[in-house]
Amino acid sequence: MVRGERKKGGKPKKSKFLGAVVKPTAAEATPDEPTRITRSDHFVTVGGDSDEHARITEISVRMEEGLKRDEKQPHQLSSEEFVDRVSDAIERTG
Repeated sequence: MVRGERKKGGKPKKSKFLGAVVKPTAAEATPDEPTRITRSDHFVTVGGDSDEHARITEISVRMEEGLKRDEKQPHQLSSEEFVDRVSDAIERTG
């Protein structure tokens, strides 16, 4: 199948990227903290404290804006272009 083609049945391909914030040790995790999940057209952000989650969500918003601006879908990006876009989004979020 060529990139951008439709799957059998006529439905277009749908890509999602997952941003997961993982605590490295149990001591840092707090069981009282809510599980945070944020979804957009092409991204799902899961976990992290409110600051970490907000940062990853902001990066995904910047990525969404770039995709819309350039009229592209994630599956149309080369690996290099994806990495460049993520790096740019990180720089723009500070």
